Amino acid sequence: MNREANPFVAASKIDFDGPFIGRKDDLKYIVLQMEAAQPTSINIVGDKKLGKSCLLYRFSQVWEHHLIGKSDKYVVIYLSCENVLESHENSFYQHIAENLCASSHVAKDSELFAAMQVDDWTRENFNRAIEKWKSLGVLPVLCLDDIESLLRNKSEFDNGFYDNLRYLMTGSKLMLIIASLKKLMVYSKKYNLTSSFFNAGHTHYLKHFNEEDVEKLLNTKDSSGKLALCVAEQHLARRWGNKHPYLLQLACFCLFKAKQLDEDRDWAYKEFKNQKDNVPNYKDKLWNWLGNIPWVGGYLKKAFNFIHDWFGKIITAMFIITVILFATGIVGWDEVEKFFLLPDKTG
Repeated sequence: MNREANPFVAASKIDFDGPFIGRKDDLKYIVLQMEAAQPTSINIVGDKKLGKSCLLYRFSQVWEHHLIGKSDKYVVIYLSCENVLESHENSFYQHIAENLCASSHVAKDSELFAAMQVDDWTRENFNRAIEKWKSLGVLPVLCLDDIESLLRNKSEFDNGFYDNLRYLMTGSKLMLIIASLKKLMVYSKKYNLTSSFFNAGHTHYLKHFNEEDVEKLLNTKDSSGKLALCVAEQHLARRWGNKHPYLLQLACFCLFKAKQLDEDRDWAYKEFKNQKDNVPNYKDKLWNWLGNIPWVGGYLKKAFNFIHDWFGKIITAMFIITVILFATGIVGWDEVEKFFLLPDKTG
């Protein structure tokens, strides 16, 4: 049995020294926005499993390597909005403060650290702490993941909350790198939020891997320094996952796992298929698009679901009836071929 550790990672956060493939252009884009005369906040937009969280998390780990000689001007942290212990505005500010202070770039005896020691995290106190950081020449950069958790909680995170974030952003006191499935403007309409926060900053769309990234991933080496996948396995992984970051990584992961367990490639493909449904397909996107049509979207979605379900049942019933008729000799194979439009192999 192959005892080498699986070098491929699927659907998990990346450790500092862990594998991270591609996204050079995306990382460069973020750095350029940070270094601008007036740092501009960014909305990273992409489908599920496209790597938004990994990108933000990775950047929060290695940002100083991209800003050599300027690391004293920034403190970058990763925050999942799902991890806020309480769904309140003051706990959100406290969460930010605690993570900023936990950064290795903030010394415990520094003025930066002292500015974040606040007992009552009101909006005003948070602003004062952030403004103190600006007076010290340091920009807090927040990589905000799972922003939908805040957006759904309109009663606590209202227009005033987002207006205040916009105020801090436009004053170059705070920079946000926000990951979301859709543009922030879409959410403002969905949740009836009118704050100008939602049209601030730049939108950056995350894409699939380019050919260079694909080749780099397929040629990943195991802990012994050998290629993790042979040429035939690389071909299969490319065919299964194409250039989708998660699916390609998952295909490689399953193929290597099959070798570890002395299983064949059919087993690897079944493992791959069991997990690939986590990625939205064209049907999912169509259903979501229908549901977002004003006024009638919900009804259209239900109608198409009803038609789709019944169409599947009718096809299944017709198949069963045909099999029974063929088995009892009522219809012959020629009729079955014509009914299912089977290809003529003689031509």
